[in-house]
Amino acid sequence: MMPPESEPNHFIGSMVSIDCGQLGTYQGHVQKIDPVMNTLTITHAFHNGLRCDQSEVNLSSTTILDIKIIHASHEAKEIITRKATPSKMTKEIDEVTKPKCSSPVKIIKATTNARTGFISAPGQPGFVNNVDNAEGKSGCRRKLSPPDSPSKLNGVGGQLGPRPRISKSANREPSIVEVAEQDYQNGHGKYKNGTAARKMERSKRGANSRNSECFSAPTDSFLQEFDFESNLALFNKKEVFQEIENGFPDLSLDADPSEQKYRHDENILQPGESNALPVMKQQIQVPGPKSQLYYTDTGLVVPSISLEMREKICETAAQCGLTGTRQLEAYGRAASEMVIHLIGGSHRIHPKNNHQMPVVAVLCGPHQQGALGVCCARILSSHGVQVILMLPKNSAVPQVLAQEVELYKMSGSTLTHSVTGLPDTIDLIVTAMDDPFDATLNQQPWYTSVVNWMVNSSIKAQVLALDPPSHDPGIAAKWSLCKVLPLNQVSQRCGSLYLCDLSIPSTIFKKLGITYVSPFGSKFVIPLHAQQ
Repeated sequence: MMPPESEPNHFIGSMVSIDCGQLGTYQGHVQKIDPVMNTLTITHAFHNGLRCDQSEVNLSSTTILDIKIIHASHEAKEIITRKATPSKMTKEIDEVTKPKCSSPVKIIKATTNARTGFISAPGQPGFVNNVDNAEGKSGCRRKLSPPDSPSKLNGVGGQLGPRPRISKSANREPSIVEVAEQDYQNGHGKYKNGTAARKMERSKRGANSRNSECFSAPTDSFLQEFDFESNLALFNKKEVFQEIENGFPDLSLDADPSEQKYRHDENILQPGESNALPVMKQQIQVPGPKSQLYYTDTGLVVPSISLEMREKICETAAQCGLTGTRQLEAYGRAASEMVIHLIGGSHRIHPKNNHQMPVVAVLCGPHQQGALGVCCARILSSHGVQVILMLPKNSAVPQVLAQEVELYKMSGSTLTHSVTGLPDTIDLIVTAMDDPFDATLNQQPWYTSVVNWMVNSSIKAQVLALDPPSHDPGIAAKWSLCKVLPLNQVSQRCGSLYLCDLSIPSTIFKKLGITYVSPFGSKFVIPLHAQQ
């Protein structure tokens, strides 16, 4: 029963749904109507289906586009006093309690004059008194997404304010309209009683049955041990593989014996072409009898030469402008690069690894070959490596060695004249003690003291020899670094042989009757493999 048209104050206490256009939809309980300020005050307010934080919301008549009366005052009072509980229903029950269907909601559409003044005296334009009592002529409309404009009003004159805070709780309290619609559905019996309960019971019974099938297997079935050997004997692997090969002749499970394996640094240029075998291409030709041949990782052949021929090449290069000092610096640069690679490279030489910097001991003789070791020690020191240089005292030293020692002292690294000054922990030993022109050097006291120290000490560091002679060196090395071209009849005590690039032009080789094409490619140090 609707309130009489002559008493507009009877609207107070009703539950209404108010469409405010871009401001959204408000639902709530009408608390009061102010004809002077043209405002409508509602309590228990919901905005777009979410409860408002304010206890009261004032709506101006200029913002109201449409009003729906959901329940009269006496029905609204009973619904408001009812205690609502959080919804924990399933999707099926939610569809039952919140149907998208027609309902007997009374609708009053605001006229054009009502948008400019909400309340007016009876008989004047804008007075809302047309109530449609027919059921089924209107539908439940619910806006779930918030509008683009602010959706929160202050309490003075309907002024706009910040958007209301949205609760993230899944168990929010249902709105008045939701409670009313649920009450309507339950009262008119549109849905059969117990339908939702039966659905919940069926879903619960289905989940329990699945759990029972999965976790309620008889324990006796797990007590018997599984016989793996007898079960494996049932599978004839050879017969199955033979059947696969007969069915797919292109598929062979046996490895092809002619297939070559590739190293990690090899490139396959064309399908089916193997790079595992060396090319064996000889681009360097030396005069004289046949000598020992070596080949590089790429298969290029490098012949060996005599010590006299190598000295002629170095002297000719010095006469053409590539002086001995420049050759010494090029060799020291290549040797230091190899040492850095052997001690760990960037993994050891790093600003964050100051407390574990590698230690390298460089053992040099008082001769021109010793200058190679001093130059390498100076370059290593400039890269932050802890270098200890051991050089015996001798008044008669070559000028090039004296110059290199003075440059090394400027680096601030350690210089000692006996093995007693060498540390107990060494990562790598670099030796340049042997002179290829003096075979009696290993009989001197300083040389024998170094050999005894290597034999009797507990140091297990590996040894890199710099340009060792072809005869047996006093200290066996794991690696040896030669220059220009390898020497004939290199001793096995020299270990693995490496060749460094001094960048001598090919014209210099041509003057001495040697056909030379550089085998280094993109590197300055390359390994050499003796041809068997």
